[in-house]
Amino acid sequence: MIKKTASTFQDPYNYRPITVRFFLKLKYDTPSKILHHEALNKLKVIIVSNRLFQLNEKYVAGRLRHSVPLTVKLVDEYEAGY
Repeated sequence: MIKKTASTFQDPYNYRPITVRFFLKLKYDTPSKILHHEALNKLKVIIVSNRLFQLNEKYVAGRLRHSVPLTVKLVDEYEAGY
């Protein structure tokens, strides 16, 4: 078992799982896969890497959409439903 020191709670990678375990009333030894799955389903919380991937997709799509005229036309057609 990990000692709960002040530095444990200041580290965002340790703080979030502790908070999720508290809200969902999960035991400390709950596997991380189950923890992330429960957090996604019940609390609508996504893991940091997934959120960064979503933001990256949104940024790249936005930059492409406004930079290349052919891409602008294709995206407009796609959004209109062909």
